[in-house]
Amino acid sequence: MSQNVSSAAAATHAPPSEGAAPTRPPQTLRAKLVKFVVVGVSSAVIDLGLLVSLRELGGVSIPVATTIAFWTALLYNFSLNRAWSFGVAAVRAPFARYLTVVGLNYLLTLAIVTGGVSLGVPYVLAKIAAIGIGTLGTFVAYDRWVFI
Repeated sequence: MSQNVSSAAAATHAPPSEGAAPTRPPQTLRAKLVKFVVVGVSSAVIDLGLLVSLRELGGVSIPVATTIAFWTALLYNFSLNRAWSFGVAAVRAPFARYLTVVGLNYLLTLAIVTGGVSLGVPYVLAKIAAIGIGTLGTFVAYDRWVFI
C-alpha cells in the first residue's frame, strides 16, 4: 500500500510534460497596473514621437498623422500588454476584444485631437489630453474583459 501512495504522490508532483505550456502564478492588480503604466508611457512616447515627426518633418496632415501614430503604437501596446502586463498567451480572442476597446479609444482620440485643434489647442496638448482621458477606462477594460 505504501508503494501505491508513493506512486500517487509522485504522479501529482510530476514535472509538466514536454510541450506543455508553462503556467504563471496570477499577478496582483498592482503588478498589472505598474506594467500597464510602463507599456502605456512607452506607447505614448512612440505615439507622440511619430505624430510630431510625421507632422513637423513630413508635413502630414493632423488627422492622417494622428491615425498613423495611433495605429503604430497600438500594435506595440497590444503585444506588450498581452504578453507582459496581463500574461495572456492567446492572441486571437483577446485581439478581437482589444480592437473593440481600441476602436472606441481611437474615435475618442481623433475627436479630442481634431476638436482641440479646431478650438486653438496645440495638437500635442490635445493628444496628451486624449491619452489621459482614455487611460483609466482602458485599464479597466483590459483587466476585466480583454485579457481574461
